[in-house]
Amino acid sequence: CMSCSIGQAGLPKAGEFAWKMGVSVADAISGKTNPADRKGNCAAEAGFGKGFILTPNFSDVCNDPENGKPKVGIEKTEKGTALKVDWCNEYLKEIFGENVHPVDLK
Repeated sequence: CMSCSIGQAGLPKAGEFAWKMGVSVADAISGKTNPADRKGNCAAEAGFGKGFILTPNFSDVCNDPENGKPKVGIEKTEKGTALKVDWCNEYLKEIFGENVHPVDLK
């Protein structure tokens, strides 16, 4: 994931965060006022199928910039590539529907 600085704050601009920011913008345009959801999972690959699962959560910071604190978890995994492919396939279905051809690395 990468971030873009605007003023003093860094804003995530990749993958799941970008999707959730888009949902927040759509909600605002339609007049809905929902709390920001800035939780995510990032499968960071380290080669040979291994990697880390990062679980950042910036929701508290977005919803209460003065007092909210970021949270992040990290764990090693032997399934880095498989988790990344699963994540991609979930969003492909979300965007294009059930009939989309899933990513398969085999």
